[in-house]
Amino acid sequence: MPPSDSAVLPAAGPAIPGVVVASVGAAAGVAVLLRYDATGRGAVAASLAAVVVVLSAIDLERRVLPNAIVLPAIAVALPAQLLLAPDRWLEWTLAASGAALVLCLPLVLGRAGIGMGDVKLAFLLGVVLGQGVMLAILVASLAILPVALALLARHGGAAMRMGVPFGPFLALGAVVTLLAG
Repeated sequence: MPPSDSAVLPAAGPAIPGVVVASVGAAAGVAVLLRYDATGRGAVAASLAAVVVVLSAIDLERRVLPNAIVLPAIAVALPAQLLLAPDRWLEWTLAASGAALVLCLPLVLGRAGIGMGDVKLAFLLGVVLGQGVMLAILVASLAILPVALALLARHGGAAMRMGVPFGPFLALGAVVTLLAG
């Protein structure tokens, strides 16, 4: 949901200390690297885990997923994936495009709720997760559901105009997918 009712929900959240973000990002990266071993694929997966933690903190604080992080991550991840698994180029590109399209649909249909930052993040997740990106989107959607229901219960119809950053939920879905895969 886009941030629009600042009287009910602040436009930005409290600052998360950098040491906390760095620690959680490093822990997520190490956990994923241990899952994939010290391989090229492990490095790409661990990098994604660390990047999505940073993006989550920024989205929670500022309600934005900065192009300055997402676009360079895509520019590094896509060639890395293509070099590491050239036989899976179609999977990477279709997963990235498909995930972005799935999150872009509400925008095309004129409904608010997803920002372009979320769409670009979904593209990045598709590049790295391949077909697993749909699991990540499912986990994100299921994880945000209790938050949405709690907002509805507390604020009634006003909750429909409240903004909830989706980036942290996409990040959770990505890390769960990486650790499960």
